[in-house]
Amino acid sequence: VRLDNQSPYSDTYILDRVQVPIGEPLDSERLDEQLFQLFGSRTFALASYEVVSDDEGTGIVLHAKPKPQGPNYLEFGLSMASDFAGRSDFNVRLGVLGSPFNDTGGEWRALAQLGDEVRLMGEVYQPMGAAGRYYLFSRAEYLDRKLDQFDGDGNKLSEFQARQLGLQVAAGREFGNHGAVSIGYRRAAGRADVLVGDPDIDSVNFQQGVAFADVSLDRADSLYFPRDGLLMRAGYSTSSDSLGADADFDLFDCDG
Repeated sequence: VRLDNQSPYSDTYILDRVQVPIGEPLDSERLDEQLFQLFGSRTFALASYEVVSDDEGTGIVLHAKPKPQGPNYLEFGLSMASDFAGRSDFNVRLGVLGSPFNDTGGEWRALAQLGDEVRLMGEVYQPMGAAGRYYLFSRAEYLDRKLDQFDGDGNKLSEFQARQLGLQVAAGREFGNHGAVSIGYRRAAGRADVLVGDPDIDSVNFQQGVAFADVSLDRADSLYFPRDGLLMRAGYSTSSDSLGADADFDLFDCDG
């Protein structure tokens, strides 16, 4: 096995994901699947192989070529929402993604959202180990959003403008292309002021401190337009005084 690696990834990164046993018949179906998964990282222009023969015997050459437009990408998005009762939101997002920014597959993203809800965010995802099965994740974020207050009959009483600054750190383990588990901690502090409603209502200062664990199973055949497979996620979060929060709760959620 020889490697023609023209990508920014290390040789170890590729060879740990495309494994070809030496001295055994070539399993072309398995090799195609591994190369397809490597190409699925969306940072390669080409991930292929060819069979060659020379004085050393018969083998294969793996070709890995990066996208010419990478490794930095612009991202753009719009969001619009309405409750059909006089409240509507419109936001524009612009982001920059660096993928990869090192030879072990690390990624960083910076995002700015302007509109009715302002958001500034920076995050880093870093695989650990030769095979990249473990990972570390961190995110810093500023968020300015609108929150409504209702009475017991569902009538809107007031609208608050809540500004908060937060940090999240997490560590996880991936299991091939099947799923992942992660644990982490979120910390945030902010202030909510009355935007619409009784001006005599006091502003609210709040603290958030949440520990969480997530399990995900992903067998969908496409990220954006899945036609087959299963996608499930379950998470547990706990908030308490000891974690820095001013509200105690336990939350379990499951999506499929």
